[in-house]
Amino acid sequence: MANGHENANINGNLSAESEKGARVFLWCSPRTVSTAMTKCMSFIDGMVVWSEPFVYSFLTMKELKHATGQDIPMELEGNEEIFAKATELISKMTGSNVYTERIVYSKLKGRLEAAKGKYVFVKDMCLGVSPKTRRYLPDGYRHTFLIRTPERTLYSFRNSYYKHLLSHGQLSGDAADPDKFHLMHDCIHMNPGYYIKDVYDLWKYVREEIEPNPIVIDADDLLNNPRGILRKYCELVGLPFSESLLQWDASLDSIKTWTQCADDQIMQMIDFYGRAMQSSSFLPPSKPVPREKMTPDVIEAIDETMKYFEEMYEHRIKA
Repeated sequence: MANGHENANINGNLSAESEKGARVFLWCSPRTVSTAMTKCMSFIDGMVVWSEPFVYSFLTMKELKHATGQDIPMELEGNEEIFAKATELISKMTGSNVYTERIVYSKLKGRLEAAKGKYVFVKDMCLGVSPKTRRYLPDGYRHTFLIRTPERTLYSFRNSYYKHLLSHGQLSGDAADPDKFHLMHDCIHMNPGYYIKDVYDLWKYVREEIEPNPIVIDADDLLNNPRGILRKYCELVGLPFSESLLQWDASLDSIKTWTQCADDQIMQMIDFYGRAMQSSSFLPPSKPVPREKMTPDVIEAIDETMKYFEEMYEHRIKA
């Protein structure tokens, strides 16, 4: 069991925990309703939100490797020239003005441990954390996980990613054809396991090294029963629950306060975040897309990753 991570009061009293404050990671893969969940959490009084600090360090690494063949250093000091190029690349990819110090792995642990606020909520993607970079996980945080069936997440991710790259002029040839675009071959950021195994791997690591029973939420459970799942989640992590979390302001004002790799990063990635950014409640899940209407690359990805989802699903919390 790692000594540097806090695992106190896991089964503690809600009122005592919420008086003390709480620091929570919500780990996920893309298209899991995580942005809507984060927007909801941002309306807790005293809450400070950080959005995807690890994943944008990872995406920067991928952009640099793809463009130059260089591996990105973990440290900024002495590598300013490399990071200047990396910042330029990730700024182009996101369409935003990225701050270099926010995309350096070695700075994440200290920045997150120094985060101010009675409550701190960090939404991040597990694809941003590998065995090499786990040492930068901050102390003092609970690690929780949001999952959703690959049948929904991978179909949705392919569509969003294709639209984003096309709108930023980053697709050409067959990749620019929506029928020929391939989830693995044309997505330079894709990991083997389609991001879903990254969630599984981090979950297993947390169970073995940090706490034996990290909280797992299924997104469709959340959408079908937001009151019950949110109440249970808040109780377990020490956040105050109120009925106001079931209906929130649809404006973008709360999102503009989140700490991101760039102040305008979420606003510039409407193909990924747009619907959730303008949400005001959790709505029941839409009818799933039939398998026969999915592209072959998505079907292949679903078949490869379903086993990871199903194992985690058995450990999900229930209202």
